[in-house]
Amino acid sequence: MAKSASTSGQRHRNLVAQKSRVNTRSVQEIAPLPPMKNPPRRIKARKDLRYFCTEYFPAKFKLKFSSYHEKVIKTFQKELIEGKEKVALAMPRGSGKTTLVQTAVIWAVLFGHCRFIVVIGASKSDARKIIDNIKADLIGNKRLLEDFPEAIYPLRKLGGSALQARGQRYLGELTNVQWKPDMVALGVTSNAIFYVAKKWLKTTMSKKKTNEETMPETAGNESDTLPETSDEVQAETAATLETAVSYPPCRECGGESKPVGEPIVTTYRNIEIITKQLVKCSKCGLARWNRSTEKYTPASRPPCSPN
Repeated sequence: MAKSASTSGQRHRNLVAQKSRVNTRSVQEIAPLPPMKNPPRRIKARKDLRYFCTEYFPAKFKLKFSSYHEKVIKTFQKELIEGKEKVALAMPRGSGKTTLVQTAVIWAVLFGHCRFIVVIGASKSDARKIIDNIKADLIGNKRLLEDFPEAIYPLRKLGGSALQARGQRYLGELTNVQWKPDMVALGVTSNAIFYVAKKWLKTTMSKKKTNEETMPETAGNESDTLPETSDEVQAETAATLETAVSYPPCRECGGESKPVGEPIVTTYRNIEIITKQLVKCSKCGLARWNRSTEKYTPASRPPCSPN
């Protein structure tokens, strides 16, 4: 009799623990991502820091740039992309140098031009204030959310809590986002990147097709049309994926892993996601499958599904 009661109690504890895990995963899961609203704007801003400043932060950069501002922006752009030289620039007080630096940091990180950026100020409190301003821009800028949902949406879902970052997931895959007083790390998963890239291409191609169908034979100013062709859009998307998506290093020699062939995809709630990708080490040539943390099929939903 005592053994039966003990077994029943253990079964109850297991059920409570399982329910608790399911509830926790449902809170941690942030899928689905909002759609990308303006792909051409994002494409154009990828290698144009000046355009990024004026388009994504119009309230901050509402005045016309001076010739020296133009020079500083071009210098920032070149060094953040190429990083070949060390540059020190001086600007008068109140000329907007801190605002420009903060925006340049956001631009470089979102487009993958720089993976790690260190903020230095006259004092620790000044440096932390700059980081706080960058955080506020990341989660408070509507246009950034519209065009970079894979990076901005996970930050918004944290609600300013560092504890929420520990187990945050997108389609079961940890986002690895970090939100600390003196640091912020964007959490971008491979599933989110490929989902956004597909929506990016689909939206841009659809707008291009609609624009061509509705355009009269006597077209006017070329600036009224989309500036990119479908080939250019695909090339930009491929470049963005190459800089944003990385695979774990080789387990044997630690060499860099490169994708081989097309990935194996499946569908979850009408969203195609990557479940398996063959990767090959560029150093020793070892090939292996790189899998996502979980697999999803139309017939089975993850335990964290709210429905």
